[in-house]
This record gives sequence, C-alpha cells and structure tokens, in this order.
Amino acid sequence: MKKGVVGYLAVIISGILLSLELYGLNFAKYIDMAINGSCYTNAMDYIHEIPFLLSFLVTISLIIFGFILIVKSKKEQ
Repeated sequence: MKKGVVGYLAVIISGILLSLELYGLNFAKYIDMAINGSCYTNAMDYIHEIPFLLSFLVTISLIIFGFILIVKSKKEQ
C-alpha cells in the first residue's frame, strides 16, 4: 500500500478508537460507581489512571503517525 493510504487509514481508525475510548470513560465511571459506591464527578478524570492514560497516548500517537505519513506522501508527489 502507498504511504498516503496507510496514513489516511491510520487517522480514520485511530479516530474511531479514540471515540470509543471516550465512551469507555463514561462506562468506567458507571462500573466504579457500582463497585465502590463512589466515583469521580467527571468521566475525564479517569484519564489520570495509568491504563487509560496509556491507551490514550497510544491512540494519539497513532493519529500523529498517520498525519506524518500523509504529509510525507504529499511531499513525494
């Protein structure tokens, strides 16, 4: 596959994954409430937890990598 196509696919798939992760934060809030009886008031506070932070960093780095591939393929043309 060409670099541009791989870059576009990386950005699209990573964007979908990021959206699912954001919905997952709200789901984690409900699970935390059911198990512990208390939870963070804002679902975005769960990003400070290590597993969530790592998954967001990997997803954002894939989006950046996709943009880099797109830019490099545009420069080669």
